[in-house]
Amino acid sequence: KQFPAKLTEKAVPALRSVAELTLSASQADCPKLTGELAASGVVEPVPGGFAVSFKAPHALIVHERTDLAHTTGRAKYLETNYLEQLPQLPTKLLQAAEDAIAELR
Repeated sequence: KQFPAKLTEKAVPALRSVAELTLSASQADCPKLTGELAASGVVEPVPGGFAVSFKAPHALIVHERTDLAHTTGRAKYLETNYLEQLPQLPTKLLQAAEDAIAELR
């Protein structure tokens, strides 16, 4: 019974750190005409982890429209950075599990 609680305690910060890295990189990569889009990025808890999203009304259009030219940033700013951060998630979760086991010994 102790292991699941300890694992959750260790895994939540690991998941959050990947989400925060994804947000930071996405904010750096998003188009910045006014700065509203980058400022609207958030990390929010969801069942099983965290979600990264941009709340600006035009976020989805700017993200999805690959045919638009931007003087700064690029389309797919969130998706691209999510895919770049994803490979480190298993290592972080494995480390969290090892830390949980070590603390229970």
